[in-house]
Amino acid sequence: WHRQKQVVHGGNANGSNGAGPSSSSSSSSSSASQSFTQWRLPVHHPQHAASAAVEAVAASGPAGATAERALAALELLCTAAGGTAAVRREALAAPVLARAVEGMSGRGRECAIGVLAAIYGGEEAAGASPPPPEVVKAVVGAMQGECSARGRRKGAQLLRALQEGGRLGLAWDGVGGS
Repeated sequence: WHRQKQVVHGGNANGSNGAGPSSSSSSSSSSASQSFTQWRLPVHHPQHAASAAVEAVAASGPAGATAERALAALELLCTAAGGTAAVRREALAAPVLARAVEGMSGRGRECAIGVLAAIYGGEEAAGASPPPPEVVKAVVGAMQGECSARGRRKGAQLLRALQEGGRLGLAWDGVGGS
């Protein structure tokens, strides 16, 4: 927990002030997963934080604590100034988050839906383009299957915002409750 708190709040495991990994990273997913836990997520540079977290989710796949921590960090980043826009600008964010919603369960799925709700359903997203179809498909599928109450609320919030903004590309009848 201490390391996770450091990651989210801006410190890293070795106490350095750098905005990158504290050790050299390689292209392997285990190295990417390990280096993510050592990243200093610079909330004063939300684009760097968004890039690091999306990359960590993509590298670690849908299983494991690293992906869950990275999704929680992304969700927290979306509450910081400029964070939502930074995540939305990440080219891989939508497909990576959709895969996380489809492939994860529990808190990981819940956080992924929360990030999607922030980047596509929040007030800042009103003028943005609609999400890719795989995002809506993943969220609807999760809400129809095993999903926490919070995940269902966030999913419903996203789908409702898309429908009200005319950006929902399918007929939606309130799947998952209100």
